[in-house]
This record gives sequence, structure tokens and C-alpha cells, in this order.
Amino acid sequence: MIIFEIIKQLVLTFYVGKGTYQWFYFPFQLCSIPMYACLLAGLTKKQKVLEACRVFLSTFGLLGGICAFLDTSGFHYTVVALTVYSYVWHVMLILIGVFSAFVRKDKSFIPGLFIFVICSLAAELLNILVTIKTGQDINMFYINLLVPTYQVVVMDVAEVIGNIPAILLYWLSCIFGAFLINAAERLFKNN
Repeated sequence: MIIFEIIKQLVLTFYVGKGTYQWFYFPFQLCSIPMYACLLAGLTKKQKVLEACRVFLSTFGLLGGICAFLDTSGFHYTVVALTVYSYVWHVMLILIGVFSAFVRKDKSFIPGLFIFVICSLAAELLNILVTIKTGQDINMFYINLLVPTYQVVVMDVAEVIGNIPAILLYWLSCIFGAFLINAAERLFKNN
């Protein structure tokens, strides 16, 4: 998938962007992090790191894969191959998440939460720096505090409570959703 992601970035830069890098498509979304987690899990010799990756993949990765199908508008590109790639990747997220749920040994939610929080902070830092430096629309993890949110439902909430509280609520709902998936996995494994 990393090879396909590199090809995607090249197509978006040189074909779609006519030689200009499109920061909007930088691969650091919640649905992109599993790609890095899989790579890290495959390369590490440390059991704790492997288990943390499995916990993340089986909770947040699975959540991202499932929730992406609630609004597939972000899957559609002007290049058909990229649209197909997007659908395949999100199906793979679900399959990888389910597989990780079965093979993980750590029942704790904390290792996956740790990865999510660290990646969220990195995403927000990237969001702010790129937005200020380039003025391009970048919204990694859909939590850019400088850009009005355009997540389905979250943007409706933002109209009522404001952008920053809506983003915080969205971020906390991601944690709660992954926590519920973890609880369901534990319940399933205990039966």
C-alpha cells in the first residue's frame, strides 16, 4: 500500500496538480496512519510496539475504515484509478482491523489511544504550519483549528457551537468510538 500511496501522491502532484504538491492529500489522515502502523509492526522486534500497533489497527484503524463509508465523497477523484484505490484501501482498513483484533494479545485500549493522540498532535501541528506557510487547505485528521470543518455532521454542529468546540467534540467522539470497538472486541473474545 505504501507503493500505491507514493504513486497516488505522484499522480496528484504531477497530473492533477500540474506540478504543484497538493497538501490536502498529504497521507497523514486517520485512515493513512494504519499504513505506517503496519509498516512499523512489520519492522519492529519489540513486542510492546507490535501490540500497540495491533491495538491501534483494531480500534482506531477499524473505526476509520468503517466511518469512511458513511460519507464516501472523499473517495472520489478525477482519476478513476485513485477512486478505486480509495475504496480498496478503506475495505483493507476494515479487514486489517478485524485481523488485528483477533491476533492482538493486549486487551488494553491505552496503547492505541497513545498512538492516536501522538498522531493527532502531529497532524494539528502540520495543519497549522502548512496552512500558515502555504495558505493551502490542509486538514489532517479533520482537526485543523484554522479551517472551518467540512466533516459531515460535524460542520452542522460547528454552526451551533463553533468550529473549535465542534472539532474537539469530533476528536473526542473518535476516541469514544474506538473505545467502544475495543470493548466489543474484549466482549467477543471473552465469549
